[in-house]
Amino acid sequence: MFKLLLYIILFLGIVPALLALINKLRLGPIAPFIYLTAIAAVYEGVFSLFLEKDSAIWFSTYDIMAFLTILYYFYRLNFPKKQLLSLIFLVSFLVTAGSIYILNYNNIFFKQQGILFLLNILVFIFTILWFWNTFLKMEVRSLWKEPDFYYISGLFIYHAATFMLFLLSDIIIKFDADKFIDYWILNIVANFLLKSFLIVGVWRISHK
Repeated sequence: MFKLLLYIILFLGIVPALLALINKLRLGPIAPFIYLTAIAAVYEGVFSLFLEKDSAIWFSTYDIMAFLTILYYFYRLNFPKKQLLSLIFLVSFLVTAGSIYILNYNNIFFKQQGILFLLNILVFIFTILWFWNTFLKMEVRSLWKEPDFYYISGLFIYHAATFMLFLLSDIIIKFDADKFIDYWILNIVANFLLKSFLIVGVWRISHK
């Protein structure tokens, strides 16, 4: 049952990219993350679940790629014209992420935790900034018709729900390993919501 749920979540991860390709949609800044999500779903479904291969290196690589694609999305969304400010912010985040990666090169766990922590901070800050600018400028008449509203909502809900889970996962495994699957259900639910929001966001593009 648990494995079936994982396959369903992975399939949902492919749907946004399929919708975009079939309908020849221009996704804009979210495109790299949408296609990365699809690639990750295929890889994890085949190698992690079906072939049961060790995917530690893949997950470490995915965290870096997810960080970069989400950073790119928010960068293009929040700073379309303020080139110097956005460049400084972008370089600062990249230097911080690079430092975390290099300093913890031989420790995959701490390397992943550092990147995930930074990614969470990024999502929280840029989500608040986007909503602030949206309501301040009143450029969006209806959030329900805005694809970015669904992308941002999905990212925020996912990272808010799994923030403590990922940070404390090593402690949970050490002291409460028998119930780790119960804790991991939270990640599955959050993943389901994220993929669903991405699907709705892509669908909204063709109905704007």
